[in-house]
Amino acid sequence: MSGPVANRRSDVDEAELDAIGRRAWQVGYEEGLASGRAAAQQEHAARLRALDQQLVRFDAVMVALARPLADLDEIVERELAELACAIARQVVRRELRTEPAHVIGAVRAAVALLPVAARDVRVVLHPDDAELVRERLGGGSGEGAWHIAEDPMMGRGGCRVEAGSSTVDASVESRTAAVVAQVLGDERATAAGGEGAP
Repeated sequence: MSGPVANRRSDVDEAELDAIGRRAWQVGYEEGLASGRAAAQQEHAARLRALDQQLVRFDAVMVALARPLADLDEIVERELAELACAIARQVVRRELRTEPAHVIGAVRAAVALLPVAARDVRVVLHPDDAELVRERLGGGSGEGAWHIAEDPMMGRGGCRVEAGSSTVDASVESRTAAVVAQVLGDERATAAGGEGAP
């Protein structure tokens, strides 16, 4: 079969086929584009979830790393307080060796803390300090009839004053602890005051 009718049919077929091909290509393109976008969004969401998980782990690591630093700050602060107390005790010891009369000031300050009506005041001192106080104060007669007692366990430069039920601890350790309490806080002073005598 040949002729113009047959040729026209093949032209129509080619035009239809071309239009069908273009439509199919367009549909395929749009479906592929939509599928690609959906896949890209899923991949993007998965990466964001992974990044969120990594941020959570990173935060946990940073918190864990900061905790020892906070502990270290506390340890360093405590050790510095102990060092300051040790230095203070050494300075007091040195000062007492060069000027032992400082013990008289400690005795007077401790006696002043007793109640006004206190009687039978007993001042407990290191033997070397007791000798110095007796020499300087003439046996206590001018200071309200003190009785001086010696205790080799009392640190040099300190004293304990007793009168009836009242006691004043004016040892170097307790005075150092009081200063540390004012500067660093009560718990460090308690620890510092419990250390050995100067």
